[in-house]
Amino acid sequence: MDPVPEDKQVWRWFSFVSMWVSDGFSPSTLQLAGAMISLGLSWRQAIGAVLLGNVLISWCCFFNGWIAAYLHTPFSVNVRMSFGFWFSYFAIVTRLILALIYTGTKSYTSALATYQCIRAIWPQFASMENKLPASAGITSNVMVAYFVFFSIQLPLMMVSPAKLRYLFTFKSIIGPIAGFACMGYYVRKSGGYLYGGDPTASGSTIGWAFMAALNSAVGSYSTLSLNIGDFTRYAKRPRDQFAQVLVIPICFTATALMGVAIASGGYKVHGLAKIQFDPTRLMNNWSTDTSLERAGLFFFGFAMALSNLGSNISANTISGANDFCSLFPRYLNIRRGSFLMGVIGCWACAPWKLLATAQSFLTLLGGYTIISAPVWAIMVSDFFWVKKQHVDVPAMYDPHGRYRYNRFGINWRVLATLCIVVPPEIPGLLHAISSDVALPLGNQRFYRVTWLFGTVSGLIIYPLLNYLFPHRDTIIVDMIWTNGDVSGEAAAAAAVSHDEENSVGKDDDLVQAGVLPVVELR
Repeated sequence: MDPVPEDKQVWRWFSFVSMWVSDGFSPSTLQLAGAMISLGLSWRQAIGAVLLGNVLISWCCFFNGWIAAYLHTPFSVNVRMSFGFWFSYFAIVTRLILALIYTGTKSYTSALATYQCIRAIWPQFASMENKLPASAGITSNVMVAYFVFFSIQLPLMMVSPAKLRYLFTFKSIIGPIAGFACMGYYVRKSGGYLYGGDPTASGSTIGWAFMAALNSAVGSYSTLSLNIGDFTRYAKRPRDQFAQVLVIPICFTATALMGVAIASGGYKVHGLAKIQFDPTRLMNNWSTDTSLERAGLFFFGFAMALSNLGSNISANTISGANDFCSLFPRYLNIRRGSFLMGVIGCWACAPWKLLATAQSFLTLLGGYTIISAPVWAIMVSDFFWVKKQHVDVPAMYDPHGRYRYNRFGINWRVLATLCIVVPPEIPGLLHAISSDVALPLGNQRFYRVTWLFGTVSGLIIYPLLNYLFPHRDTIIVDMIWTNGDVSGEAAAAAAVSHDEENSVGKDDDLVQAGVLPVVELR
């Protein structure tokens, strides 16, 4: 939880390029455009929505990533400067729950790819007798594949984030090679056929379908726009993470187009009754009759599993481990937190049961966008506009410091912003969970722009509340990096007398306060 010491600030621009290339090539990204085509868009319109959405999310990652790259502190610490020391735990716990569930579901998806690898080596594995009851939601051979993948993933989860750049570099090489090879095969076999050449929707319907697709493209990685600080804190220089702005739109759009080409070719070549955009399920149609076919199946399955493994670590494990450390700083570090993420997320959450029987619950989790969008807006506007990039780093670790805001440790401006922005989106979420919830068409369409609404509203409302009701104790005129490191101007600002809300005690002994010590950054 400490700021990253200088000797561990080792991520350069190419580290972020490899991370996003490796993240971009994943089963979820390959399926992204396919989900949009099902809304009535043509493949060209779907790719346009993917491109625009990822341009937006790349800038979101850059701005929030800048905070951590500048301060070298994780999300679970940075959120305290805007939310308040104790209210920050609301954002931390909600993010942790989501990370635990998604760690499990992504591991299960990876197990499906691992199953294909095992089938390529031993074709008879596909016909292995199932010893599990139907109520288990998983077959014996897939459970074996799940355990094999878990055994490989768990040790890698506990690798230091500073060293994960090597995994991302390896993954960024293997993934695209496998993807282009698979796409080339299907394009040649199908004669370049692309599914969804013309839109099936028209009029205003296609406009709202495009907005829903755009919201999906942004929302699918909105949590990473919060989590990105858990990696950019290791940046050598804040500007090194600018590479994200360029690589995210290019990589994710290219992968989405690749997914359309692979699914379209598979639909044509295998004569499927329905197009299959999920590459792990499309591989069920691959033959294992020859050694060449088995080698191709193994290599592509390995690339899919490796891709999901890296994405799981970057999107879920590291963020959840940081959250565990924030909740239990005396007992946990990143490695122990990652171990808990692996065990609880992969086994206690029983992801195969969730995917088989709890789609409504997963839809509810997907609605986290209604919270993540305003949280991002609050954090970014607070750092750049309200505090003007002047932060008291030791105070973020002090439960009695300036970022306590009041006796309750809550910044009421954040609470007010969330209370204004989130409730209008809840009816749409309930309707998405269950179509039995009656909702006017206008409200249904409004839910399709939840990320845009939450982000723009948060960027307006929170700074406005701070302009009208400033909390002067948290507005300093210079950076404070360590205890006692206060410039003359900052010391004068910190010495100003405040009203009762701002009159909170400060304990300089952070060890006795139950938090970790702050290290020198400069």
